[in-house]
Amino acid sequence: MILVFLTTVLAVYICKYYWTHRKLFLHAWSIPGPLALPLLGNLVNFRTWKTALFKDYLSFYLRYGGIYRIWAGHNLLVVITDPDMAETLFNLKAEVFPKPVFFDFFSVMFGQSIFFQGDYSAWKKHRKVLNRVFQTGPMTKLIPHLHEKVLDYSERLMTVPCIQRVDKMLYPWQCDVITHTLFGLKFKPTEIDLICYVNKQFFKLFRESIKSVLTQIKCLERFTAFQSKKTILETVTKMGMVNFFVTGHSDHRDSTLDDIKLADLQEELGEAHLDELGLFNIAGIETLTTAFSAVIFLLSMHPEVQAKVYDELISIIGEDFHKKPSLSELENLKYLDMVIKESLRLYPPAYVAPRRATEDIHIGEFTIPKGASILINVAGIHRQPQYYSQPDKFIPERFSPEEYINRPRNCFVPFGIGPRKCIGQKFALLHMKTAFSVLIRRFEFLPSEKYERIEDCLTAFRFVIEFKHGCFVKFRPRV
Repeated sequence: MILVFLTTVLAVYICKYYWTHRKLFLHAWSIPGPLALPLLGNLVNFRTWKTALFKDYLSFYLRYGGIYRIWAGHNLLVVITDPDMAETLFNLKAEVFPKPVFFDFFSVMFGQSIFFQGDYSAWKKHRKVLNRVFQTGPMTKLIPHLHEKVLDYSERLMTVPCIQRVDKMLYPWQCDVITHTLFGLKFKPTEIDLICYVNKQFFKLFRESIKSVLTQIKCLERFTAFQSKKTILETVTKMGMVNFFVTGHSDHRDSTLDDIKLADLQEELGEAHLDELGLFNIAGIETLTTAFSAVIFLLSMHPEVQAKVYDELISIIGEDFHKKPSLSELENLKYLDMVIKESLRLYPPAYVAPRRATEDIHIGEFTIPKGASILINVAGIHRQPQYYSQPDKFIPERFSPEEYINRPRNCFVPFGIGPRKCIGQKFALLHMKTAFSVLIRRFEFLPSEKYERIEDCLTAFRFVIEFKHGCFVKFRPRV
């Protein structure tokens, strides 16, 4: 009798749920996609999501086209790989297109930042302030500090073994660069290591929260988020970071960067500036580590491309890597710019752009229903053969002016487009050009014996694209 009762209750609940959400299901089933199981949806397709997600996305795209749906339990995900559809969605008003349920974990951590802000008026205010901070003028002032950082880093590289796991090696350096140049804080190497440890713990808990969403265990997601925030706040409080962010005073403060620091956001954003700073720290380190690793790895596997970059650097800046490059010199590094863009095409750190529909969205012949999560598949857009011949090959010349102008701009979106595009794009590109202007003149990147082809260095799809077993490269000093 108990079994019959429980079965009846479950059946009634399921029927009520499907009836209440009938509009969502009606629109969802008009969108093509793989067969979904009752209750589970397409969870079986996530069994290899860490390492094979891009291949799954590409196979689904070839089978179903530029828009398809998958189910994570009862959560509807609409995946967009069509560039025109993606551009339409990217340009929707921000209040219609916030982050999806999968990012509720981040909302607990950084709920007032522009990345997760649900209040449109607050989001607009934050975005306006941050746009001013990240304009070209303020960013240009960072060149001497970025150059100094890469010089110090290159000195350290001279003392380590020639074979390096670059993704692991770059992580603390990116942390040092961000906390110093953007926050105006100086930390000891041991303190940088502690920040990196906290960041890694955060993303470990984030992955657990994703699993909890997929299995519908909401309480676990909320608990892990609060635990993560507690751990991070305890750590940064010990280091004096919170005191600096709140009061503007810290033993770690570097007064030479008083004119260029995100901590000045406190005056205009109040306590919410803590969320902005925390998110820039965590997300910036992850994305920059992937972007730098990809460039170094691809250059090591393509010596002819590396030689062209080196020759360009010598002809424009000269052989003395101690000389600080000017903004005009960095802007004239056209071939290095092509290399960076092609690396971001193959390995976009933000491989998907997640959003949520807060109202029905009509796109083409389809309707994305209110409540659906939307994944704009940046990695898939970047490898569409109709726009990129031999899409899996590393060919920087794709971004030469004559080729780039003949290709739709929405086929290359590593930073997104529209009102929610990456706020740190200018900083990231300036940092990469400044750093590689030194590193490539001082070191030659050589391939590790681990890899014969690019494909041998496996990637994992987590918060950003990562290298599953690490990314190994040999560094050989040129002088």
